[in-house]
Amino acid sequence: MHVLQGWPAICYVATHNDNADALKTLLRNGAGINVKTEDGSTALLLALSRDWDCDSKVDVLLEYGVNVDVSTEEGYNAVYLAAKFRAVGALKKLLDHGVNAGAAANDGSTALHIAAEKGNNEALELLVEHGVDVNAVDRDGRTALHLPMLAEIIRSTYGVGFAPTVKLLVNHGVDVHMADVNGCTALHYAAKCNDGDMIATLLEHGAAVNAVTNEGSTPLLYAAFCSPWIAQDLLAYDADVTAVNKDGFTALHFAVQQSNDVLVKALLERGADMHAKNAAGRTPLDLCAKRDLHSYYVKDTLTIVYALMSRWASLGSTWEMQASVSEEEEQESFKSVGWQQPRPPSIKRKDHHSVGSVCVSRGHFSMTMETELHTATTDGDVDRVLSLLRRGAEFTALQQAAACGHVDTVEALLTHVVAVNAVNRVCRLYMWQPALVTDPIQESYRRDRDTSTTRGRCECCGAARRYGIASRVSNWSVEMVRVLLAHDVDANLTNDAGDTPLLVACQYLQLRAVTVLLTHGVDVNIANKRGATAVIVASAIFHQADMMERLLEHGADISGWRAVTALFSASGLGASASVLKVLLAHGVDGNTLIESTGRTALHCAVALGLVDKVKVLIAFNVDINIADKDGLTPLMCATKAGHARIADMLRAHGAK
Repeated sequence: MHVLQGWPAICYVATHNDNADALKTLLRNGAGINVKTEDGSTALLLALSRDWDCDSKVDVLLEYGVNVDVSTEEGYNAVYLAAKFRAVGALKKLLDHGVNAGAAANDGSTALHIAAEKGNNEALELLVEHGVDVNAVDRDGRTALHLPMLAEIIRSTYGVGFAPTVKLLVNHGVDVHMADVNGCTALHYAAKCNDGDMIATLLEHGAAVNAVTNEGSTPLLYAAFCSPWIAQDLLAYDADVTAVNKDGFTALHFAVQQSNDVLVKALLERGADMHAKNAAGRTPLDLCAKRDLHSYYVKDTLTIVYALMSRWASLGSTWEMQASVSEEEEQESFKSVGWQQPRPPSIKRKDHHSVGSVCVSRGHFSMTMETELHTATTDGDVDRVLSLLRRGAEFTALQQAAACGHVDTVEALLTHVVAVNAVNRVCRLYMWQPALVTDPIQESYRRDRDTSTTRGRCECCGAARRYGIASRVSNWSVEMVRVLLAHDVDANLTNDAGDTPLLVACQYLQLRAVTVLLTHGVDVNIANKRGATAVIVASAIFHQADMMERLLEHGADISGWRAVTALFSASGLGASASVLKVLLAHGVDGNTLIESTGRTALHCAVALGLVDKVKVLIAFNVDINIADKDGLTPLMCATKAGHARIADMLRAHGAK
């Protein structure tokens, strides 16, 4: 046997040589026509696999009596390969030679399956003419009708034009109702493709528009998630808008997730249940409120909020509809808040008497007060949030919107909320923290150590300690604070740690938010469960002299123990020298002692080697020779710690 590059010569020539004469020469000289390669391929199979224009080679092989009933290791016979590689001329010759057109490969697929997957309509016609079973299924239960849609979905071959293939198959009698092992019909797969012609062909031939998969999904549910515009074609054929999958999602849930306001309105007009909850307890409005602040679709999302609320969507998991609302009542309620349909171009609070208030006054809503979930987003504790949710804790749409920083949506919801006091009881500080907390940005410089080693929390107040860090206040956080205040949400609410919005803003360096809250008249002296007030928190944060000034201007108490705590916090590692200067300028006694040690703020600054703070304390004429209970003066502490520069500075000012 002749061998070329490890292959039998005839197989090599069938694969690599376009000249059929070379193949004929080998056969005349006794080459084995049915010899196989190591993987079981013959010259016929290789010619069909490597060259769509293989008619002349196939003619030669057929002339010399090639075995046409061979298959590859995967079970693909010559007809299958001809259909796959669009060798239509060769396919016709093979069929005329009696090759089994309906032979199934190892995976159960036939030549008809692969021809449909490739959109090879000529091959399909030939195969059907030779009597193949158009309803043959592969091992996954799919007929040839499933394959064109799968080709678009899996391979993203959108625009290839499989609609003619689908039409050809249904015209030849393929069963449009057959489902695969997952319960998916051809219409389910078509619903995932953005091809209206496919959908139209299937529906015109009687495809069941409300067929249900093993997971409870209808074609409309698939379309709402994958191809929202196709969903509207299904609605025209009376698709069930109330269908729910095993996860509790309706088409309205998916339409909201995709921010398709046109589909949302179409579903609502056909009676979609805007109060339907998925397995996680989320209504469509909950999902809408959770949309990302920076999403490209924010405007569409807001349109959806109004569309849902115009149908009396509940304001979250804690609200339930008790009675229907007549058109007359609906119109009257809209008029009471000055809201003219369709949605106004800009979002403005029209009146303190919201649509929701009108509903409650007429008995259309009942209120449950079970939600006590508090945000874990301050520390980015996603696991804690998920754990709370699994144990049954609930979000409301308002909380979701606030947590995502979606200012416009929060304002829209608050404008139509049932009662601000009810919101206060349900939400507590939950809405405030996301509005106030943003991640600080790290400065390029470092202190004596890498900044990562200096992070932690102040033991007295729990404030985040970050050295070498400056604050960044995002525009949306301040706007969120203003929106909440404008709708009379209680600005002195506390969370489980006892922190008020003011304390949270101070902890996370939100100077602009602090200013807005103080101007609104919040209580500046409320202490959290650790006993820390805003002024103590502000003294423990690096570079926040302006914040301390604002707090003191608005009546922050720095007397008694508060003065001691703030002074020693500012003179230590927490705050900048400018904060220490502000405290001393407002009358805090720089010679205050810690009773247990007898040390002053100067002892503290000297021991830590903080030159700038030592300078501030000296400038305010603190006693530089006072000794602690161990008899150590600040100069002795400086010498002992090896801070020569500070020691020289103290001596220059009369230290002994």
